[in-house]
Amino acid sequence: MTRLQVLLLYLKKQNQNGFTLIEMLIVLSITMLFLLFPFMQIRTMEDNQKLKLFLQQFQSDLFLAQQNAMINQERTRVYLFNDRYELREPISSTSIVTRQFDPKIHFYYFSMSTIEFGIDGNITKSGKIQVEYKNIIYIITFYLGIGRFSYEKI
Repeated sequence: MTRLQVLLLYLKKQNQNGFTLIEMLIVLSITMLFLLFPFMQIRTMEDNQKLKLFLQQFQSDLFLAQQNAMINQERTRVYLFNDRYELREPISSTSIVTRQFDPKIHFYYFSMSTIEFGIDGNITKSGKIQVEYKNIIYIITFYLGIGRFSYEKI
């Protein structure tokens, strides 16, 4: 037997104990798939949570506008813009609060574009506003006379 044949025989015995490149790639790709599934779920949960937190902050600011109207005995308006909303006193035009929000959050007005609270804390005009963020839609309903509102997911 020549040295070359002995070397080839030795290399064949060494390769029988390991994995081939294709086997390693298959195992790694399956492992990557298992690792990616939780990240896709986290992204969906993050989107839901971002909109819920926005709605909670919006609700708190609406209550602030209502309290400001009752305490100062002056109408308070909430103006809705594409990237922010503002709470203002219409007579003095003083801005109480200005909140920036994610530009992917959109307001669609069904029957009102400005929310106004009277000096008794009641909303002066009832209506609905749609809030949308990445195909997640909420409808905010404002009830006339009781100064309250609710939101529901569609």
